[in-house]
Amino acid sequence: MAQIMFSISVAGPSAYDARKTEAAMTTPLSQSQINTASQIDVEVVRLLKLDGDEALVMGMLPLMGKFKPLMDDAKPGQLDLLCDQFLGFGHFAKLLEAMAMGIEDGHFDDVLGK
Repeated sequence: MAQIMFSISVAGPSAYDARKTEAAMTTPLSQSQINTASQIDVEVVRLLKLDGDEALVMGMLPLMGKFKPLMDDAKPGQLDLLCDQFLGFGHFAKLLEAMAMGIEDGHFDDVLGK
């Protein structure tokens, strides 16, 4: 299996990094959570192989429908565990976080690299 390298750059440490230490003290993941994260991961990796983050942004709407309930139902640290286990899922979560921060502070174009 080929390893895919991708990254997203956001000014300052992310909330994900700050919460990472809490991940060890979390409720165990359910099989449903693992399956959903895996499905998102597979699609993110596919989109990134097509055309990087641009393809991911264009194809993220169906993924958001799966991500939102997973995020809403997650206990503290569970999303961090899923991000560690599934690189594509983690990339997607960081991209959503960066987009939300960009919208909040008015620098959305910077997040998308424009």
